[in-house]
Formats: sequence, C-alpha cells, structure tokens
Amino acid sequence: MRRPRLNAAGEERPAFLLEFPPDAELELLIAAFEAGNFAHVRREAPKLAASAADPAVRNAALELKSRTEPDPLLMLMLILCIALFVFLAIWVYTR
Repeated sequence: MRRPRLNAAGEERPAFLLEFPPDAELELLIAAFEAGNFAHVRREAPKLAASAADPAVRNAALELKSRTEPDPLLMLMLILCIALFVFLAIWVYTR
C-alpha cells in the first residue's frame, strides 16, 4: 500500500515516507517526524524497532531515526570552525 503524497495539512510528504509499510505505531512516528518532533522520533523509533515483528517496520523505524541525526561531516566542520576561531582568538590576544 502506498501512502498519499499529501499529508492531512495538504503538504507534500518526503518521498522516502511513501513506501513505508502500514503500521499503527509507525504512523505515530511518521506524524511526529512530519510535525518536526524529532526528539520523539529519536526516543520512540528504537523501541518500535526492537518490538516490531515485521522487518519492514523495523527498517522504517530505524530509517526515521537516522533521518533525525546530525550529519557527521557537518559536525566535523563545525568543530573545525570552532577550533579555528579559538586558535585565532588566542593568537590575536597573545600577540
């Protein structure tokens, strides 16, 4: 079963959500994801993945969780920028 392209508010859904299997608990996670409640998705997705009997539901829950995590490359770039800023600030004040 394919989910409708538009959600209840008439907004277009992300394409990866359209192929998720029908499941009541997964629908709650999808609604939280679409509403931007990523903390709820990060908290509840592993629980659903651990308790789901259907591997497709398990994979969908883990996919939702992975979509809410920060990009590792962006985190590395942020850390490097902060380190450069700290280095330059120390360098300027010690010269």
